[in-house]
Amino acid sequence: MIFNYGVWSKHIMFLLLASSFLPAQKRESITSTQYEAMYEELSKLTTDPEAVAKVENLRLIRDVGVFDLREGKLYLCKPIAGRVMSAVFIGNGTFNFRPPTEIEKDQVYRFFEKDSIHEKIRSLVVFFADSTLEELRSNLVFSAERVNDDANDEIKESIGFLGDPEKKEIEYSIMKTILDKRSNELFYAHINASSEPLFFLCDPFATEEISMMRRRKDDRHGKHRREVVSQFHRRSDYELSLDEQNSRHESLKIDSYKVVSTISEGSKVFGSVLNFSATAKVAFTSLFGGQQWVMFYLSEDLQVDSVLSEAGVRVKFFKGKKGDRIWIECGESLGEGDQRTYTFHYRGDIIGDAGYDRFLIKESIFWIPRHGRRKAMFDLTFKTKIQVCERR
Repeated sequence: MIFNYGVWSKHIMFLLLASSFLPAQKRESITSTQYEAMYEELSKLTTDPEAVAKVENLRLIRDVGVFDLREGKLYLCKPIAGRVMSAVFIGNGTFNFRPPTEIEKDQVYRFFEKDSIHEKIRSLVVFFADSTLEELRSNLVFSAERVNDDANDEIKESIGFLGDPEKKEIEYSIMKTILDKRSNELFYAHINASSEPLFFLCDPFATEEISMMRRRKDDRHGKHRREVVSQFHRRSDYELSLDEQNSRHESLKIDSYKVVSTISEGSKVFGSVLNFSATAKVAFTSLFGGQQWVMFYLSEDLQVDSVLSEAGVRVKFFKGKKGDRIWIECGESLGEGDQRTYTFHYRGDIIGDAGYDRFLIKESIFWIPRHGRRKAMFDLTFKTKIQVCERR
């Protein structure tokens, strides 16, 4: 968004911007060591030399994704947060994927010039919180064995596609599952196929739970990125209404926002035309039980100074450097229907100089901590001592 300095445009600009700023406060944030510990465990994950099994004709079916592991070795990985959530297969196998709807078959055809996928597998890395571990243990015999170095290399490569080490961010569904220490229908597969890496995801937190992805063609400079080929509901969800499909996967319902924002004079020497700071009081309802952490999106250009509970007590949180997610530790686990209110104090450089006496708003959505897409009540207050109207 760009606004001119004219009388009316000044009014518009400050009405929009003031709702996101409060006076800059002394930084009092508490970096959650638990979040960082879980991130480190995941990012440094390796195989368990005590849990290696020979594989012959093992089939795993996840919705429309079918994994046939013909021959090879399967390595369970070391526990994450005290439980086994991943495994590596190296050998020969196949992966089959056929979307359930015509429009998604067309999507697959647009990428691969065929409406279904049948690929040979040379290796497979899976992350799970569903019945996968029980299936593996009931069908395979595990024992101690020297681990092939290739197995750990496969893990390292797969994690490179899951997150951003600079921001300390990992695929939301995986990190949320780890932090909440819960079982759900999570299943993620990094497939090293004969042609190119493919990715299959059953995401219990997504409205459309099933995703098929591939490596982006413009992926370069060592940054592993994926692009969605096809995404749709689980087959069982097509029997539900649209409201039921959407509500089953949301973690929170935001009830209200009360935001007080302050804009003050900035310094062009430091690249900021106006200083931006804000206090946002966010009231929400938990939509399912067992939540130990909740996540909000907030612009990567905003720095969080503190998060307070309704009682005014500082709570632990984590927001990575240049990250756009803020994870908050709830303390007591949230039950379904539980209500909480958190107050965020934050600031940052999100108003720039567009030249020719104009301001540039760098962030139009995530200047407020956001979660989900449901409607909510907004109470916005804007404060500034800057003269915004030309005197006549």
